Amino acid sequence: MDYTLLKNGKIVHPDCVFKGDILLNNSRIVTTGENISPPDPETRVIDVGGTWLLPGLIHFKTPLFKIEGSGPSSGIYQALSHGSTFLMDKIKIPKHEDYKTILEDAGKYCQPIICDFSLHLDAQSCSKMKRDDLAYCFIYKGISSFSMQWKHVHKLLAGDFDSLLQFMAKHQLLLIFCTKAIKESSLVGNQTFFSAYLIKLREAVRHISMTGCPLLITGVSSMDEVRTIRTIGGGQTYIAVNLCNTELDVPSPVSPELITEYGRLMNNIILDPPALKPPTDRQNYIENNISYSFLHELTDDILVDETYMVNLCNMYATLPAKLLGIYPQKGALIAGADADIIVWSPSNGQDVARHGENISILKADIKYLVVSGRLIEGSEHIKPNSLNGRYIFRDPVIDQPYKDSILLP
Repeated sequence: MDYTLLKNGKIVHPDCVFKGDILLNNSRIVTTGENISPPDPETRVIDVGGTWLLPGLIHFKTPLFKIEGSGPSSGIYQALSHGSTFLMDKIKIPKHEDYKTILEDAGKYCQPIICDFSLHLDAQSCSKMKRDDLAYCFIYKGISSFSMQWKHVHKLLAGDFDSLLQFMAKHQLLLIFCTKAIKESSLVGNQTFFSAYLIKLREAVRHISMTGCPLLITGVSSMDEVRTIRTIGGGQTYIAVNLCNTELDVPSPVSPELITEYGRLMNNIILDPPALKPPTDRQNYIENNISYSFLHELTDDILVDETYMVNLCNMYATLPAKLLGIYPQKGALIAGADADIIVWSPSNGQDVARHGENISILKADIKYLVVSGRLIEGSEHIKPNSLNGRYIFRDPVIDQPYKDSILLP
């Protein structure tokens, strides 16, 4: 049996932090606890020296393709550098083309890939699909989410997506509504412009909520948006706040302090994944990659205690995994889950090695990254097909029992 034992870490669970160990067997977490003994003499034992052990980042907006249908994108490496262990991209279904072939080809184009992945369907291109065809995507391909851009808000309010939304509500499939583009306008700092946007946002949230469709609004970068959505949205409306990318000139911007307040907010706020701007050349990216991860951005100059870290991990891993139908396979460091772990040390910035081609693909504060049980070290050179990422079939937005649990031998 192929065992790895991570010892002496600060393990962040969905509801607490404790000092202890994590035992891995191949791609799964066998158990967590204190003073775990190696199960056999061949066990690889790594003393992480009191660093944080965190669940891998769920990155649901990764550009997986260079050009749609042309192979994996170097954006995958950028996502990995932040601690991402599960990636997602949307795929369009062009008119008059066989959607089954497109979905089959999409999975092939993404492989070989470093970590596990899945797909959203583009809501605009699927809005006129027959219900039997939509059901095929969900039942046989495990696609339980659709993505919609803000530019389609007028069609949404005109009812063009109602048939799709009703199907999604019936089966509890998630709509991811992306708002970032409107805030990249040069007018976003204008209060009149922003007020008009909030009115339209309120109308869109109300329209979607009335169908009963689970809704995740991404790119939220101001407290005015948070308040608007929470006032109008129902119990199945979730908010992805943008804390890492503060270049947007919006009124009342959200800040990392929101994480501190998370415990007294409704459990409907997650973190937008770090923005990825993949270069065309992977090697150029890696050579300029010695910088800090999103974790550093969200903990720098902030009093970081156990409550803060629990809230942070719930917002970037646990709740996103539940929304995307992959919990508890992903999103938490618990027995039976996939071994996707960030070994994070805020003071590790000076320890990154650069020896010839062995240039770190990880950000400077991530000491190790465990991807489906495969340990990546800070100075390790990653080859495109050195890991065998899997396409993951997903459940609806409800807590489903995990059918493939692992037991101690």
